[in-house]
Amino acid sequence: MPADLPGMLNSMLATSPATPGTEAPKEDHSIRAFLFGDSHADSHHFLEKAWERAPKEIACAAAASALVSPLVSIIDKCLVQEISGTSQFMKAIGQQTKQMIVQPKRFFGGLSFSLTFAVYFGTYAVANLSELAMDMNKVKDDESRKTIKVAASGVANIGLLLWRDSIFARVYSNTSPRPTPMRTLGLFAVRDMSTMYATFYLAPRAAEYLEKEHGVESNTAELSMALTIPAAIQILTAPLHIHALDF
Repeated sequence: MPADLPGMLNSMLATSPATPGTEAPKEDHSIRAFLFGDSHADSHHFLEKAWERAPKEIACAAAASALVSPLVSIIDKCLVQEISGTSQFMKAIGQQTKQMIVQPKRFFGGLSFSLTFAVYFGTYAVANLSELAMDMNKVKDDESRKTIKVAASGVANIGLLLWRDSIFARVYSNTSPRPTPMRTLGLFAVRDMSTMYATFYLAPRAAEYLEKEHGVESNTAELSMALTIPAAIQILTAPLHIHALDF
């Protein structure tokens, strides 16, 4: 992808060929402002004002959460049911998937999806709005931006997941409701910090290694590692999750 793609696209929108004897079309600033709010993303100089950009960042967080939450909510709920002995994992997966397709109103209005959506929406919204705040305050150093973004989204993600999983452990287990022990919350926190570390630190470094040492194209390396590393870390964090639910 060309490094100056946003600038090229801006130029294409700003000037279009005119036929002889006709006046060139006027530039549509409203469309360009929406599409290219980050037309100078390489320098973190944005055209939009904060109040114009913030709703878009929140909308993007909501859209991403809506895509991620169905599958995650099904797996996490069924995992808790399997550990607690209330249902077999694959059987519960089938039941929840069927409900999502046949009874979408019940599924998407249920506790499992609602809590999971809240977790991811809160995490993505904080991450996006932290980017907005750094742009408004002209923070340009990439390492500083990464540290601030990871810290903000990490606090949001860990806090929201602790809240959600403590509810899951009480509601979807076969034991009588009781306060969630600190040991369980602590293990959840370690699990979530490990996932955040893998997502924001290990994945970019792995992508950089593939790009420099093996000549893998930049976008391919970043996308593949962004999908592979967080999934692989689950092999290490799954025992923590299971042990946390054993109370």
